[in-house]
Amino acid sequence: MRVKVNVEDENDNEPIFEEVNVTISLLESIPLHTVIAQVHATDKDVSQPNSAVSYFLSDTPSLFSIDQDSGDISIIRSLDCEQETRYVLTVIAQDHGTPSLSSSAFVYVEVTDVNEYAPVIEVTTKNTNNTLTVSEHSAVKTFVALISTQDADCSSPNHDLDCSIESDLFELLPYLESEFILRTATDIDRELVSQTTVIVRCRDFGDPSLYSQKSITVNIQDINDNSPQFSQPDYHVYNISESSPTGTSVLHVTAIDSDIGDNSKVEYSLLEKAVPFHINAATGEVSTAAALDYETQSTFHLKVEAKDQGEPSLSSFTEIHIYIQGVNDHVPRFTQNKYLFEVKECEQLSQELKESQHSSRET
Repeated sequence: MRVKVNVEDENDNEPIFEEVNVTISLLESIPLHTVIAQVHATDKDVSQPNSAVSYFLSDTPSLFSIDQDSGDISIIRSLDCEQETRYVLTVIAQDHGTPSLSSSAFVYVEVTDVNEYAPVIEVTTKNTNNTLTVSEHSAVKTFVALISTQDADCSSPNHDLDCSIESDLFELLPYLESEFILRTATDIDRELVSQTTVIVRCRDFGDPSLYSQKSITVNIQDINDNSPQFSQPDYHVYNISESSPTGTSVLHVTAIDSDIGDNSKVEYSLLEKAVPFHINAATGEVSTAAALDYETQSTFHLKVEAKDQGEPSLSSFTEIHIYIQGVNDHVPRFTQNKYLFEVKECEQLSQELKESQHSSRET
């Protein structure tokens, strides 16, 4: 007698992954719906449904999905290295038995940076419009501004930067990892350069390299380093008549100061006080301040000071030589009112009796 025994399969085997740990590297620019990996597990049970396997992702960010039947893992949302550089996907392989059995595998996703961000340059100044002020003749290597840089890419060499400036007056000095100091590189004279533009350029080392630049306006602040300069070292005036009325204009003196603002404002003054002349402090016009008398004084030598309003003030000097023209304003006068003559009789004709003394103040 033969007995045929059919052994029914019992779900006593869990699915086994071919690889339990899988590591892949992805560019952050990878297109959506790209299959990035495939996992495969087998179940030693011999019959359905115990040997049938389905795949699931457990506690995985919504950037990835898996095909339950094939085990294909796809990207369904954009990757961003600047947000996250590494993901760990837990893959569950589960059979269809009752009760079902399962096992796990791990997919490690490394996100590789793509050079997509240009450097950002920030200038720390007192103003918000990228305008700096530097005093002229500041010492060489005087601090001007702090330049901060950053690149939003997540890894080297894409976020490594090289920065430089275009300027003959300033230099850029590395300070911290992503900061630079802008400082003077030479003596600066405002009378030669009153305003300049410094261009800061930064580039990263990605492939291809990206760069950016920022323009900074630098105003050179004036200091009082120039004294007023007269248009000529001295002045000569020959056409002033002694009969000129008070207030008659004699001449204008002019002094120019190369500075600006109060440093360039000039005031004029006469160093001689007891003279019949006056100078307008603002315009430099010299005029008569009293009656002139050629017979008393025919020439005047006046020293004029031009002084700016800087702190401290600076001065220069010139001389005015005034030659008074006489006029016929005096009649002849005898030296005495009466004269007494003694004449002898029988004096010869044309005999000189006595010299009559008289004079005139005119010359």
